Amino acid sequence: SSDIGADDWVALAAALGSTIGCLLILISANQALGRHTSYATPAQVESVLLLIWLDQINYLIVMALAKTSTLLLYTRIFHGEQQRRFRLVCWFTMAVVGLTSVLLMIFSVIMCRPVEYFWTRVHLLVVPGIDETAAAAAGGKCKDNRPYLYANTVISIVTDMVIVVLPIRQIVGLQMARKKKVTVCALFGLGMIVIVCSIMRATKVEDAANATDPMVNLSGLCVWSLVESAVSVICCCVPASHRLIRDFFVDLFGR
Repeated sequence: SSDIGADDWVALAAALGSTIGCLLILISANQALGRHTSYATPAQVESVLLLIWLDQINYLIVMALAKTSTLLLYTRIFHGEQQRRFRLVCWFTMAVVGLTSVLLMIFSVIMCRPVEYFWTRVHLLVVPGIDETAAAAAGGKCKDNRPYLYANTVISIVTDMVIVVLPIRQIVGLQMARKKKVTVCALFGLGMIVIVCSIMRATKVEDAANATDPMVNLSGLCVWSLVESAVSVICCCVPASHRLIRDFFVDLFGR
């Protein structure tokens, strides 16, 4: 259908969020992200940690929107009465994605008490020249972030796998040429790229959990979070943009 649906608006919101995430990381890199903490000023460290805190929440929002857009597209494409059970599974998956994303966002916010301790604690404790009395006066406490980081990774990979596998049976049952079925499956199967990005991001989780040098240790996780969210947005748009992509390649290479 050429009509704009809910999936299109959600994809647009995801694209906007992905752009915001890119800006946050670019500003962080311009400040001190990727450099050793000892070479950064206290103000730079605090600024970068605040941007990372904002980015991790933005990442959860973008990923949830991208997954939701894809699932909404499924419900729009497979709208027949015989596919009612499939649509229910899609709505259930959307509910799981939404609920887990909200819970992870809540944990991101309450992980440190007070909230601002997330971006002031490392600033006070690891930057050379900071008085220990000042560090103690800062107060505050942060929970162990390992459960959060690993739960986020596992949930992301599992939901991505479900989203990739979901439409295969429906596509196989469609009355169309085998070649076209393979093409359609390939379009929806692009979500596998997101899973690869999720796995690459997972390899950086342990570094982030042991952030003794936060400007360096957190940089890998930030970069792969950005890549994963951007690729997710691209993949959720590709199935609905197949005609545009096809026409582009036809014009480029000829029929």
